Amino acid sequence: TVSTVKLNPANGHYYEAVTVLGGLNWLAARAAAEARTFQGFQGHLGTITSMGENDFIVSNFNAAALGGAYWVGGFQPPDSPEPTDGWQWVTGEVWSYTAWGPGEPNDVAGEDCIEIPARGGWNDYQCSAGDPTYIVEYEPATPLPPTVTIASPATGATVTGPNVQLS
Repeated sequence: TVSTVKLNPANGHYYEAVTVLGGLNWLAARAAAEARTFQGFQGHLGTITSMGENDFIVSNFNAAALGGAYWVGGFQPPDSPEPTDGWQWVTGEVWSYTAWGPGEPNDVAGEDCIEIPARGGWNDYQCSAGDPTYIVEYEPATPLPPTVTIASPATGATVTGPNVQLS
């Protein structure tokens, strides 16, 4: 296994291209990505929700140099209207941005997972096929609200908790 981790300063997420000898199908890549951690952050297959994020991934992880293509975390559940409806990210993030290659998605032979090939643009591809590389995204968890402690000068009692309000 060969991997490279890079920070996207625009969103604070880390991305890793993991190349596996013999390749992995999409489900195996998803499980492998979810089993990885980096600096305490849990991994998942990369999700691409903006042009900036897409440009970062494509410019930092050259598909041709990584065996020809790599898996990302987009998929189309069974029974979705083909070929363009129902696409989702593994994280449940809103599906609002796409960067399909020309003529894609086309659902040739049941293609329900997304890869990014060397020719550029997203390609819907058979989930059971093996791609040599997958992109892992590590993102900080949503920060917890700050904890505030307030002491009452009159009684000396304290109240501690998130989002404590003064009245």
